[in-house]
Amino acid sequence: MSTFATEISGVEFSFKDPEAEWVAWQNRIAAYENEIESRVRLLDQELLRTPQSELTRKRLGRLRAGAIQQRETVRQLLRPFYPMDQKLFDVSLALRSRIPTKQGLLNYASNILRDWSPWSAGENSNYLELVRPLLQDRSFDRAFVPGCGAGRFAYDLHQNFNVRETLALDQNPLLVLFGKLLCEGSEIEWVDFPINPASLQSACVVETCKAPAPVRDGLRFVLGDALNATFESKWFDLVLTPWLIDVIPESFDRFARRINFHMKPDGEWVNYGPLAFSFKNPRFQHSFDEVREILLDNGFEILAWGETCDTPYLKSPHQGGSRLETLFWFHAKKISHLDSPPPHQKLAPWIEEGTLPIPALPEFAQTAENSSVFAEVCALIDGNRSIRDLALHLNQKFGLSEPSAVLALKKFLSDLLEKQ
Repeated sequence: MSTFATEISGVEFSFKDPEAEWVAWQNRIAAYENEIESRVRLLDQELLRTPQSELTRKRLGRLRAGAIQQRETVRQLLRPFYPMDQKLFDVSLALRSRIPTKQGLLNYASNILRDWSPWSAGENSNYLELVRPLLQDRSFDRAFVPGCGAGRFAYDLHQNFNVRETLALDQNPLLVLFGKLLCEGSEIEWVDFPINPASLQSACVVETCKAPAPVRDGLRFVLGDALNATFESKWFDLVLTPWLIDVIPESFDRFARRINFHMKPDGEWVNYGPLAFSFKNPRFQHSFDEVREILLDNGFEILAWGETCDTPYLKSPHQGGSRLETLFWFHAKKISHLDSPPPHQKLAPWIEEGTLPIPALPEFAQTAENSSVFAEVCALIDGNRSIRDLALHLNQKFGLSEPSAVLALKKFLSDLLEKQ
């Protein structure tokens, strides 16, 4: 099994299954490395083509230099994950036929510049001013910001309000380590590639990111999963969830109960963001009226709520366009305590355990033609074999260690079922 750390560059690595999470992030980083290598190779080929416009050559050269610089920044930030288990990545890629976009390393990398670039002050100030009249100058002992991303709102909260300790949690190590270093006073150059660049120079943008000032003592970053947090009951007296409740893979009623469990009596919860719930089941695609009703049903009193329209989102001078969002916000207080719901189960029991028989589901037969490895594994699923049985086959045929094969199979099977 690949070695893994319980701490990365001073950040606690706190997951329910840290070994599986460690390997999963190694896989995502390996996917990123392969993507950058392919991109640079393609750019090299295009730069050799003739005839070619000088402006085009200049743009392609900027893209090539930017890709290499971004890769170096990623390698420096995520150094503890190197070297990676290439066999694990190769087998995972063969099984999956592609790495799911939603699980990529850079999915929310655009938020790095939104949080910390020289042009980010206005957008972040909007969020701060939305929260300021709700919290005012009251004192809080311990605040929690789950899904903190690159950490700007956690930083602003800790710097501008009377909070003794702020805990900022996210599962993406690139974002967390980036935010932590900036909060400590570091400056980092980040390379961005706007989707619709406003000019030739904007096709590849290098920004020096830094915090307005080093953060005061008491802000702590943690790598972990907000849906399987290990914090004690009645631990926080302030919870803030910016841009979070509609993107987590858990229904809002269960999440509200989970937040209640971790909050002190009379603790306060402030949320803002869109309500673009992406569940396939329409039952969980809640309106704002339903969100407020769910809060009341889960031990909260609503102190204030509202909508802030036409809020700029990711408005960069380098983009040819930007979005305006309606932010739905609420300020709630815990008035009764609820037990926590069961830990969030991302995986079916037969995937989680690895020793139970894999059901011969029709999804496996329907998609077995995607690759030879894919088909070979699916053909072994007969309603009797377990993940560990299949892992032994991968070990014997491809030389992948049995524990790593178990992790690759768990990811493959859970991704496959999630697609259906």
